[in-house]
Amino acid sequence: MDRMHSEVGFEVLAQANQVRVSRFSVRVRILHWFNAVMILSLYYLGINQLLELADISLLPVADTRPMHFFIGNVWAVGVLSLVVFCSIKTSGVKESVSTEKLIIKQRVFLVASMVLMSLMAITGLTMYWLRGFDIPNLRSTLLFVHDVIAFSYLPVLSIHLYLAIVHMESRQSLRTMFRDVYIKYLIHNEIEDLECYLTDEEALVFLHADVLQISLLGFQVILPLGQWQDHVDLYNIRIVDFIHPELDKPLRARTEMDFCQMNKDDVFVKFRFTTSINDTSKLLLSKAIFFRKLFLSRRTHPRVNCSIPIEIQTSCGTYVGLMMNVAFGGAGFLLPVRLCDDEEVLMHIKLEHPEVEFVANGCVVVSDKISENDWCYGVSFSTLSAKQHLELTKIIGFVRLQDQRRVHKAHTLR
Repeated sequence: MDRMHSEVGFEVLAQANQVRVSRFSVRVRILHWFNAVMILSLYYLGINQLLELADISLLPVADTRPMHFFIGNVWAVGVLSLVVFCSIKTSGVKESVSTEKLIIKQRVFLVASMVLMSLMAITGLTMYWLRGFDIPNLRSTLLFVHDVIAFSYLPVLSIHLYLAIVHMESRQSLRTMFRDVYIKYLIHNEIEDLECYLTDEEALVFLHADVLQISLLGFQVILPLGQWQDHVDLYNIRIVDFIHPELDKPLRARTEMDFCQMNKDDVFVKFRFTTSINDTSKLLLSKAIFFRKLFLSRRTHPRVNCSIPIEIQTSCGTYVGLMMNVAFGGAGFLLPVRLCDDEEVLMHIKLEHPEVEFVANGCVVVSDKISENDWCYGVSFSTLSAKQHLELTKIIGFVRLQDQRRVHKAHTLR
């Protein structure tokens, strides 16, 4: 998975702003789990039939073939019926964000599964319905083909089970096959090859830019300096069209400028979406590229909320701030000064109980203005030495212990 700025982010959505996402409809989930139960049952019975040849049985039944045939018929009829049921369009506006776009691994598995399962069903049902006819070598040929297809599908099924249950990066979407989920944390992520065109209401201005970072609240771009800044006011920009190789057409959204910083050769600009976060989510998450990067992605290092004084040393001086969260990948803190994105800083954290002193270099990767005099920052740590990692472990352990004590005290007071 790509490195994510979300691992050092600090936005936690308020309860009222949390977005409900429906990864798949209820009907598609029913189809998925019906098919899964039937396939696993058929494999269990099929393997049991092979073991019966060696006088080994996993079931207290003398012959499991009738059961295998029965479940096979139920599976074929049930899947076809549910596919037709799922294809029926429903009317009405959903409150949740709906997206049934499949990521690449799921597309490969779906195509392979459809082909192999169709062949399994055809050969199995043919054997069943022609069992009363005496056609030389037909049954043995169909049985051989059926077994070859079944065992060819077994590795594909095993990989799917591994990704869904064991693999950290893929199993995040498993819960979406059970129920709708809520977006509680904003993910700031970089999307390779994502570009945009910025324009005003009258479509008199067109600016092309590369998108550095995007979230459900806004995005950041870099504009190279040229002649455009002499006659273009970025405050008039109201529309953005996102362009990416995975998008079949530009994706348009409403926006406005939030922050602008002039550099020597370019301009760094932060835009925010003017639509509600729910409407923005419906727009972006309906596309597979944004769904992967802004929903399925997860932090490499889970954050721990805290409230610890921190000393930040920059090229302009040393400042005292408040660390709001910390992880092994970085930290989020408040500071009464403006820092530039990608600025290198030196962080100093000192605790007396336990006695810990942590000093590390970091790079500012996330920033947000929360008031006239306060800024929030997310800093990614540089490579930590064994000693630094040990000190950071003590800090995180202390924070978690304090949180447990706070929760215990709250329960005691109740």
